[in-house]
Order: sequence, then C-alpha cells, then structure tokens
Amino acid sequence: MLKKLSIRHFAIIDELDLELKQGLNILSGETGAGKSIILQALGLILGGRGYSDLIRSGEEECEVSAVFESGGRTLSLRRVLSRNGKGRAWVDGEPATVAALEERSRGRVDLVSQHESQSLLSEEMPRMTLDEFGGHAALLQDYRAAYEEYLSALGARKALQTKAMEAKEREDLYRFQLREIQEADLKIGEEEGLLQDKKILAHAAKIREAVASVEGLLYSGNDSVIELAGRAQAALGKISGIDPSVDVQAKELESKALELEEISRFFQNYLNRIDFDPERLTHLEDRLDTLSRLKKKFSSTVEGLLEKQEELQKTLKLLDHFDEALQEAEENFSKAKGALQKKADALTRARKKAAMTLSGTMEKELFSLAMGKTRFEAKVEGAEGGAPGETAFTAAGVDQVRFFIAPNAGEDLKPLSLIASGGELSRILLALKGTGRSSAPFTYVFDEVDAGIGGGVAEVVGRKLKALSQASQVICITHLPQIAAFADAHYRIAKQEKERRVVTSVTLLKSEEREEEIARMLAGVKITEKARLHARELMSQVLGSKS
Repeated sequence: MLKKLSIRHFAIIDELDLELKQGLNILSGETGAGKSIILQALGLILGGRGYSDLIRSGEEECEVSAVFESGGRTLSLRRVLSRNGKGRAWVDGEPATVAALEERSRGRVDLVSQHESQSLLSEEMPRMTLDEFGGHAALLQDYRAAYEEYLSALGARKALQTKAMEAKEREDLYRFQLREIQEADLKIGEEEGLLQDKKILAHAAKIREAVASVEGLLYSGNDSVIELAGRAQAALGKISGIDPSVDVQAKELESKALELEEISRFFQNYLNRIDFDPERLTHLEDRLDTLSRLKKKFSSTVEGLLEKQEELQKTLKLLDHFDEALQEAEENFSKAKGALQKKADALTRARKKAAMTLSGTMEKELFSLAMGKTRFEAKVEGAEGGAPGETAFTAAGVDQVRFFIAPNAGEDLKPLSLIASGGELSRILLALKGTGRSSAPFTYVFDEVDAGIGGGVAEVVGRKLKALSQASQVICITHLPQIAAFADAHYRIAKQEKERRVVTSVTLLKSEEREEEIARMLAGVKITEKARLHARELMSQVLGSKS
C-alpha cells in the first residue's frame, strides 16, 4: 500500500504530506483545489515524465517522495526536478535513475486518470485478466512446462547445427590439430620430469665430482668415516660388559655405522648411473621444445592440450555422425513442438470460451455502472511475431487477448485503448473487478470515476470501490457524496491564499467533519440543515450496509 506521499513546491502545492490508510481513501474538495495535481505528483514518483513547468513559481526545484509498505517491508522513493533541467532520484536513500523508480514501483499502483491506466492499457493485462477469470492456472502451468521443453529442444537443435556448421568450415584444421596433439603422446606430469632430467644431465660432471668425493670420504678412501667407525667399534668391544652405559652407546655407534654404509652404497650406485650423455640431453631438449611449441600454439598447458584433444575428438565425431545426431535432434524438437501445440490449443480453446462468458458478464457489470449501451468484447487472436505459416509460441501461449468496446449504440467495436475516456476506464476497471477474478496491485488510484453519473449509479460505484478496497488499497478523487460516504478515510483538499499566494492543504476528516464535507458536496457553497441531514443519512446507510 501507499503509506505516505509528500509533495514540495509542485504546481500550486507548497508543502503537503498525505498519510494514507488501508481500505478506501476518498479525496474531495472544490474544483481547482489541487486534487488532480496530487495524482500528477504521484505519477511523477512512479517514473512519469517531468517538466520544469511543474515547479512552483518562485522556487528552483520541486520534490515528491513516497513510502510504500507491503508484508512488513517498506520502499522509499524520492524524486527532485530542477529548473536547470536536471533531475535526481533515490530508491531507499540510494541514488537511482528514473527508470529504476518505474521498475521498483511497477505493479504497486494502478493509476487510472485522464485516459491512463497502467494495467488496463498494457498488453499483458487483458490476457492475465482473462486467464484469472477463466481459472486457467493449471492449463498455463502445463503449457509453460511444455514451453520449457520446447525451448530446450529448439536450443539443442540450433546449437548442434551451429557447431556442425562451424566444424565443417574448419574440419581440415581440426583434423590437423588433433593429429598434431595425438602424435605428441602427451602425459600429465611428463614435463616436470623432463625438466628435472635435463637439469641433472646439464650438471653431470659437477655432480659426479661431488658425489665421488663424498663416497671416498664415507667408504673407499683412506681413513674413511666407515673405516674409523669400525676401529671405534673394535675398541669399545674390548670393554664390553663392564659399564652398561658404554654398551648402550656402542650399540648406537653400530647402528649409525650401518646407516652410513647404506648412504655410501647409494652414492656408489649413483656414480655408476650418472654420466654425461649428449644424445640423451638432445632428446630431452627436443621433447621439451615439442611441448613448449604446442603450449604456445594453443595458449594452454599440457592438461589443457589433453582437454583440447578430447574436444576435437568430440567435434570430429559429431561431423562423422552429424546426420544421425541431427535426425535425433529434429525428432526431439518435433516431439516437443507437437506436445506444446496440444497444450497451446487447449489453452486457446479455454480462453475463447472464457472470453465469451467474460464479455457477457462485463456488459451486465457496465450496465450497473451507467454504461448500459456499451458493448464489450474480449477477443482472442493469434499472437504476432511468428514466421509465415508458423505458430508464434510465447511464454504465455499463442494468443493475443484484447478488449474492445463500443460506448454508444450503433458504433463499431474498437480497441479499449483507443476510445475509452478516463471515467470510462475507471468504470471498466471496476466492472472487471465485479467479475470476481482479476489481477490486483497493492493500490488503485481513480480519477474521473464519477464522470457522467449520479444518484443510484453513484452509489453502485461507491459499493464497488468499497468492495475493491477489501483486497487492495483504493484512492479515489470524487465530487459525488454517494461515493464519498463509503470512505474508510476521507481527506479534504482545499486551497487558500497565504501571503498573496495560493497554497493547497489536505486534512484527514473526523466523523463530524466528514458529515460537513459530504453536506457541502450535496449542497454546494451554502450548506443547509437539509444537506447535513442528507449527509447523515448517506453515512448511516453505508454503516447499515456493513452490518
């Protein structure tokens, strides 16, 4: 719901804060007091076009802000227009674009005023209204499931055709690349091993010299470590059994001597293996050059090259078996399309049936709203955009739903968006609500709903507005007391001269003040006791109808 609307320096409004209630909010006041200007300001905060002419005379900028509340969450919108042509906007305190204002407020308010209705004149609203009226939720769900399958099959077929076409154009290159990678016989981890072997071979002489020196010191040289350890062991053997602590260390020395012998054997064997082999080094360098060339050519690693090899194999396999793969894809697509067409046909039949019922029901509702000569027809036609001879499938079906009216006897039916006036749009929207099913935003705003009606019809309109307000917040500008009597919250808009300037004010009326305002609406400038009595009767009738 729209919780608060604040307006600063906008047209004849200097400062105005309107705190709205749930239910039916009525705005009344004398002609020219600024009621429609309030709706114009609301349109601006919803993303409407702004002009510097909207700024109050003598001010450099105007500002409109709104606070919406739903499910315990609030949404704050703010917009400023400047005389220099620059505009600024905020969403929840953060700078935003006007498009963002429109996006965040979409679906929250339906503003019906001066031939504008954000729902009635949208392309989607008639279809959505018809589907809700006809109870097509299950049919739509089945259709959309089939539509997703259709899109998946269509995408798979297109991807296959595109990939095959690209592969066909580059088949020779792909086969050459695959052969080149396969002949390299790549293995993960091979490059690291080759680099290590190359490093050892490149330093073979230096390594051999160092290892030979170590081996001589440990074992084969004069007074080697192992020879000296053997002498030490022999000396300790002569005093074995005398001092247990010495025996412990003698065993430790024996253990270390064995470890040294193992180490010396490793270096003896290593010396037998290590040798400078120019042919082996050349082979390693050639292999590394091959890997480096392939990595550079394909801008990849060895792992990436192996993945490339697998990808090329799959692509060429696709070419080799393209006819079979395409036939399978075509069969899947044809099957999905056939299933979707059946769902679409079922939905179309249901819509056409519901359209006939809705047309009749709407004419009855319009009759009760003083539009008795109006003919109304919901038409279900094929959606536009398909290729010649092809069905134009969309996420919502294959149908375009439009509302047509002929407001006067003898006229041809024409699209609702072309000929309905603001007052007619308001009453048509009310009539749609009277059918029992239709989409509902959080807030409806009506202007001119009372145009050309009065008396008993005005009371019917009031009752319908009241019924609508049970599910959605309703804001209505009216001159008719029969409508105002149904208000849950009644605001009087007035203008007065202050410091030789006209200013607009808004007042939330208490019970006695409501009675006085409704009396004014009945009698005009001079309020009589008879008008006050009539006002009390109107308000009593509304209270009585609630009980």
